[in-house]
Amino acid sequence: MLYSAVGIERVNLMLLINIHESIKILSATLDSHLSLDQHVSSVCRYSYYHLRALRHIRSTLNDDMAKSVAVTLVSSHLDYANSVPFGTSVSNINKIQRVHNTLAKIVFNDLALPSVSALRQLHWLPINRRINFKIVILTYLALQSGTPSYLSSLINLNTSSRAPLFFTQSFARSFYHYGHWP
Repeated sequence: MLYSAVGIERVNLMLLINIHESIKILSATLDSHLSLDQHVSSVCRYSYYHLRALRHIRSTLNDDMAKSVAVTLVSSHLDYANSVPFGTSVSNINKIQRVHNTLAKIVFNDLALPSVSALRQLHWLPINRRINFKIVILTYLALQSGTPSYLSSLINLNTSSRAPLFFTQSFARSFYHYGHWP
């Protein structure tokens, strides 16, 4: 209770605190359990909205234009903050992968085309490998330039002479599988 300066009137203040189940930071939705279910759902909802629009106009676009529109509207949204779902459930990764597969099929204007061959023809990595690639790139940049400092301070260099297990198995398999080696 507060007392006013003029008189001895009592003023009751009631504080209301709203507790939300999720918070959206830089278009990444984090829920209270850090399961990323809401984030994946919002990414998929946004993507399917644009996929439906692209499917309606696909017949009027040539292949290069369709690929450009697909990358601009949907694939860039999938790639933005794509390191956030690292370590999330397989079902969440599969949901995002279904969006990516559908996008590739719409680009080729052939919904019967197998997803793997569509992704290969477009030179697109599957979602789980895109996430790993993004983390490898962020790590490389943090080691080479020291920025961002909040990441570079968390990285400890391995001084052993053998190649890291992550590089030899997961990272290399991504590129060998798709025929691309930098």
